[in-house]
Amino acid sequence: MAMTFYPDEAHIHVDNPGYGELVLWWQTPDGPEDPVTVTGPRIARLLERITAVALGNPDVSRSMIPRDLDQRAAARLLPSFQRAVILATAGTDRYEALHPEPEDGPRPPICVRCGINGSATIDDARLSGYCLEHGHTPFGAGSGTTWDQAVTRYETQKTLWEARHGREH
Repeated sequence: MAMTFYPDEAHIHVDNPGYGELVLWWQTPDGPEDPVTVTGPRIARLLERITAVALGNPDVSRSMIPRDLDQRAAARLLPSFQRAVILATAGTDRYEALHPEPEDGPRPPICVRCGINGSATIDDARLSGYCLEHGHTPFGAGSGTTWDQAVTRYETQKTLWEARHGREH
């Protein structure tokens, strides 16, 4: 799922979630600058620099960011840029697990190794050798949580959510 973020200071587009790439258009009073594709470790450096400016660090390198990006503008930009970084580097499933839409209800667990989710249907072709031997590890459930516990928690939350909202999800 491609996504574009539109804070006032920049437009940020993630075309291929999880591929470690985003496209950025810095906004100027004259309109957007030419798009810049940011990939891999450059994404982390750009996030560090925007965060440093937002926190008021005057000694941050201005490479990759506009010279006129001030602390207030960087602070407005930062939440959208953080979301774009998560989407670009972690992918759609993990992004949606971290930023769920409340009206969608609970989401099934996702295995950190093979990416399957804890819904009723599982495609055995996607299972990793590690998962076949040791079982799945649920993303974002806590290091001591088993796959079965995560699935049970999801099913309980889903039942409660459906009862509260009067509909199936």
